[in-house]
Amino acid sequence: MASIRKVERRGSGARTSHAWEVRYRDPQRRDRSKTFRTKAQAEAFADAVETDIDRGQFLDPQLGKKTLGEWATEWLEARRSEIKPKTFMSYEGLLRTHILPAFGRTPMSKIRPLDIQRFLGGMTDAGLSRSRIRQARQVFSMILNAAVDNGYIGRNPVPRERLKGREPKRDQHPLSFEEVHAVANAAPDRYQALIYVLAYGGLRWGEAVALRRSNCNLLRNRLEVKESVSEVSGGLHYGPPKTHQVRTVVVPEPVKEIIAQHMAEYVGKRADALVFTTEEGTHIWISSFRKHVWWPALDEAGLDRVTTIKDLRHTCASLMHAAGRSAKEVKEQLGHSTIAMTLDTYTHLFDEGRDEAAEAMALQFRKSLKR
Repeated sequence: MASIRKVERRGSGARTSHAWEVRYRDPQRRDRSKTFRTKAQAEAFADAVETDIDRGQFLDPQLGKKTLGEWATEWLEARRSEIKPKTFMSYEGLLRTHILPAFGRTPMSKIRPLDIQRFLGGMTDAGLSRSRIRQARQVFSMILNAAVDNGYIGRNPVPRERLKGREPKRDQHPLSFEEVHAVANAAPDRYQALIYVLAYGGLRWGEAVALRRSNCNLLRNRLEVKESVSEVSGGLHYGPPKTHQVRTVVVPEPVKEIIAQHMAEYVGKRADALVFTTEEGTHIWISSFRKHVWWPALDEAGLDRVTTIKDLRHTCASLMHAAGRSAKEVKEQLGHSTIAMTLDTYTHLFDEGRDEAAEAMALQFRKSLKR
């Protein structure tokens, strides 16, 4: 149990004063003490520390003195092997440019919810996007949750309430069947199959350029998406797809024939040979493809450059819907984690059914009045 005793404090000169010292033994059986100006403060602390020890919630006060910068660096390095390189670089960038300049030297026990609210508000005032602010809040919260789990602080001070509102979605510009053909035909022969795979297979860019010969089961019109490549700080990092789930996409017969012809002309015989490469047989960087292939092809096809490479993925969803495919089938083709994500992303496609339902109910309504 904690004990309290009156002690003398010697000030400057010969002056002395009295204080109240609380002595207690922590869960590791180490003797500790803390001094207070009044007996009431000492008694309150003694009661609190005894309760924390009884409940297993005692925190070593020395641990809370560790700065956020020290702990964040340790936390991030420990997670290096658990997360994708691109995610690691994103976390590192948020820490370096936003979080650590504001809190790097602050002891974690001194960070208050109000401090974090002001920090997030400052990011808003600086014109950062809601998406970036949400990411900063999420990383901040993960760091401090880990600090709680490791006994550095008692609770996570990151405010629970989320940012209100949503980041406006970028307009989608899916292509029609005819426009896909026009763009593909305007591109160099070596890259035409890639455009068709993106538009009819719905692969993400990183998944498409990581596709290998062994992933192409052309007898069944199927491509196996097992791998994705990320471009991070001038380097390439291969890993699992975004949702960490291997999936199989189905391509139409004519697209299968285009892929087969492409593989016969441009792809090595080894099973692990990349399907899509540059003329030198190297990785196709998206920035180079955009500048030297995509934009010139859009220009020649008479289309606005507002259409992005990612819009080919939206094109796949649009073309599948036009062919009568369900939201579940679109989800499986695109590799979304949930069907809710598919419906949220392509609300405009799958909203038509409600109009048809309303018309059917109107017809029944009118019939009931005539009875």
